[in-house]
Amino acid sequence: MPSLPTEEQPDGGSELADMDVLRLLGLARRAGSLVAGSEAVKGAARSGSLRAVVFARDASANAVRRIAPLLDRQGVRSSACGDRTALGAALGKGPVAVVGVTDPALASAVLRSLKAGRR
Repeated sequence: MPSLPTEEQPDGGSELADMDVLRLLGLARRAGSLVAGSEAVKGAARSGSLRAVVFARDASANAVRRIAPLLDRQGVRSSACGDRTALGAALGKGPVAVVGVTDPALASAVLRSLKAGRR
């Protein structure tokens, strides 16, 4: 099951990392390397094209539970960033609970930014 961090860093580090990640997700969308929503993420995972998944921190436990086993089987790393509203806004959409990145370089950059924000 992916670990979904919920604590904010007192120095604002997590908030800055979230902003970087949201920018990277917007770039991935413009590059055509992003899928949004549970079904799209599951489809990309099944096809083997998914490289990383970002859950909104306020995604329902049920949404995470439905996707996590597939991500584990496929070896896709995941983390959490922002809330559904912020995630959707970064993509020019309404609230979104989960997105997936298909480009390996962008996925790596997203995961590095998320990791840096948790230090």
